[in-house]
Amino acid sequence: MKSSTCIGQSTGKPLSQYVTKYEAEGAAEYSKTNYGNYLSPYECTKCKYWHLSPVDRITPSKECPYCTGRDGKPKSTYRSRSEASIRAKIIYSEKGIKLYVYQCSYSHGWHLTKRLS
Repeated sequence: MKSSTCIGQSTGKPLSQYVTKYEAEGAAEYSKTNYGNYLSPYECTKCKYWHLSPVDRITPSKECPYCTGRDGKPKSTYRSRSEASIRAKIIYSEKGIKLYVYQCSYSHGWHLTKRLS
C-alpha cells in the first residue's frame, strides 16, 4: 500500500508502507531476491508505519529530549558521529545544504547544524 503522507526524497513518489516490521522485512527480502536491492525496514516517526530504505542510507535517529532547532522542533539525535556525517552528506547531495556535526551537550548523541562553531 502507498503512503498518503510520506514521499521518497529521491523519487518524489509516495513510499510503500507496511503495517508490521515482519511485513516490511518480507518485502525487503523479496526485493533482494528478485531485484538485487539491499533494503532495510525502518519505522517512520511521521506516519508510524514501516518503510524500506537502501541499506547505505540508513542513519537511525530519534528526537532529542533536550535540544530544539530554530523552528522550535526537537533536533534529531544520531547514535554516532559517523551516522550523523552520513546523513549530512545525503542532505548535501540531495538539497545542497551544508551541515556540520557536533556532539549533544546533554546526551550521548550527535546533532547537525548549519552553523560552524
